[in-house]
Amino acid sequence: MEFVTTEGYISNSKIVHCDNGCFYKIKCTRTNSKSLQCIQIDCSATGLIVENLLYEKRTHTIHGPDMNYLALVNLKQNILRRCVEECTPLRVIYEEGTSRTQGLEDRLEYTSLLRTMERTRAAAQSKIPELLMDEQEDSSWVLLTLDQQLFLYLHPWKSISASNILTGYEIGLSNTLANVFPGVRLQKCWFHMAQIRFPQKMSQY
Repeated sequence: MEFVTTEGYISNSKIVHCDNGCFYKIKCTRTNSKSLQCIQIDCSATGLIVENLLYEKRTHTIHGPDMNYLALVNLKQNILRRCVEECTPLRVIYEEGTSRTQGLEDRLEYTSLLRTMERTRAAAQSKIPELLMDEQEDSSWVLLTLDQQLFLYLHPWKSISASNILTGYEIGLSNTLANVFPGVRLQKCWFHMAQIRFPQKMSQY
């Protein structure tokens, strides 16, 4: 039978199928052939690929054809793609993705997919350049450098342009903002000042 190779449910995996609801993973690759194993756990069905044709050696005995498997794979891929491209909360991405399916949410539970979504989003984030601060002993200078490196890294990519910035009273952060945004007006936050001057009254807010 002619077959198709496509991405599987597990990340970076490949599956083989003949559009008949039966799916195999490649178990062993030889010079002129590939041995196949059913993707379903405990199923003994096997196949063999020879000269670009798939031959089923053992039939599926413990389950029938799974005609929704490819839709399940596509659903997971779309959810993970949105995790990379968007800042939408993960729960919202999952609920919006599964709301347009019929019964697939029962096979793709949020709790089981959450870690994969988190890892996918984390891997897609831009990495902050390593800071060469090993030889610095002044912790306040190190904190200032860390803030400044972070702002300098984000500034050209985010096209930030500011004339007024509201901040707290951290000296290192204020100096960093003044260096990164020349001429900016730094306005201190009254709420933070009140927290320092009137801690008992402000604890009510």
